[in-house]
Amino acid sequence: MTIHFQFEDYLYMGLGMVPVLLVFLATFTTGLSTLVSLRSIYVLCIWVQYHLSPWLALRVGGWDSILLRAPFISDGLLFSTLCMFGITIGYGRYIPLSGHSSKQFELYKSNLIRLTPEILTITSFVFLALSFFSTILYIGSFDILLYYDGTRGAGQFDNIGIIQSLINQLRTISIVSGLISIILMSIMFSESKSQNKIAIFPLLFVFILISSIPLMHSFSRVSGAMFITASVIIVTIKKPNIPTYIISLLFITIGIYLSQIGITHRGIVDGGIMPFIIAALDPHATQLSSNLDYVNGEVLIGPGTNFLDALAPFTALVWAAGNVQTSTIDSLLKLLLILQPLPTSFFGGSEAFRVGPTLSVVFGTYGSTGITKPALSELYLLFGNWGAIFLFLLGWVLKAVDTDIRRRGRMLMLIPYMFCIVAIVAAGHNGLRAFARPFVIALTLFWFFRFQAANLLNRTISRAN
Repeated sequence: MTIHFQFEDYLYMGLGMVPVLLVFLATFTTGLSTLVSLRSIYVLCIWVQYHLSPWLALRVGGWDSILLRAPFISDGLLFSTLCMFGITIGYGRYIPLSGHSSKQFELYKSNLIRLTPEILTITSFVFLALSFFSTILYIGSFDILLYYDGTRGAGQFDNIGIIQSLINQLRTISIVSGLISIILMSIMFSESKSQNKIAIFPLLFVFILISSIPLMHSFSRVSGAMFITASVIIVTIKKPNIPTYIISLLFITIGIYLSQIGITHRGIVDGGIMPFIIAALDPHATQLSSNLDYVNGEVLIGPGTNFLDALAPFTALVWAAGNVQTSTIDSLLKLLLILQPLPTSFFGGSEAFRVGPTLSVVFGTYGSTGITKPALSELYLLFGNWGAIFLFLLGWVLKAVDTDIRRRGRMLMLIPYMFCIVAIVAAGHNGLRAFARPFVIALTLFWFFRFQAANLLNRTISRAN
């Protein structure tokens, strides 16, 4: 489908490049580690989700998507641009990695963290085991874990009770436990001596694969997320060297490839771990190239290759919602309801949390295929362009998490840090509710670690004196 961009589309696409250029400018001036700050990650994620596809559409001369509604492209580009500026301004100046040689920090590090290799290994194994067995309990049996011949997403439209809702939380537990396991093992890998890294690397690789089981089983579009998680961690803890960058790049490449397998092979092969592994080792070439564009016989990378695109569903939701007006108070109450951490079944089901129409109903796929709504699209429906103010506040919170890691050296803060990243990525293809869950966990852990750190540090200093 040929897209005729308007003047304002080009204007917003140009303005959207400014926060991205600021990211790379900061990276050039403060070091490559700046790329893994939460501000950089969120700005780049928003740009990929909302601005990359229009640029690719210009390259190939069109954009084929059943969800795209061209008249509302400018709305998505403007709001996402405002959100990037909100994050940038709210966060403020970047924080470069710095050394921690003061006596107080050494007392804090030795008496509070105590992240010895033994503790890291044992704790990593515990969370990995919790992840694996939670996955089996959620799925039902080890056989179904290996091979699943049911329809992907079966039961997603069923009305479920509180008990089944709690059982469904096992999948969240499995993913969260796997994420923590990867964080701890990546810390051990980064903190180990060079000669020990060779022995730890295979163990880290196996940990990542096992932690990815719940994502691979369902052929998720983020099946490679655990590899990318490890990549981010190992370049965040210390100032990376060339071998670290090579390993990080390897993990990112594997992560992107596995995510492409998840999104391109779902539906054409059975679910389960074994079909996913077979697809990854022997992929269908036609499926991997199904999202490419062909212009005059030349293969081009077009909007279809951007599996993180959120602009098309954004335009679909704004188009389907029409001119519905809600008061600011009602919108704030709705937002608070969405952000609270209790299960949806406690409030009568997902209907109470719904913002705008259900896209699967609008496009006639209800009962067979669900169509998710990006978090920014729901925020836009609630508050319009003023919703970008919440991204300003979010930038301030992300700065606080980054500060504890990068300036104060609190490695336990890597756990809320990674949950922030999970929330950021989830926001691209799921609503505010999916964003809220990992972000609430991140905030809870952040304040818990900070409160404990202050108390234990004070007691440590008192004893030292």
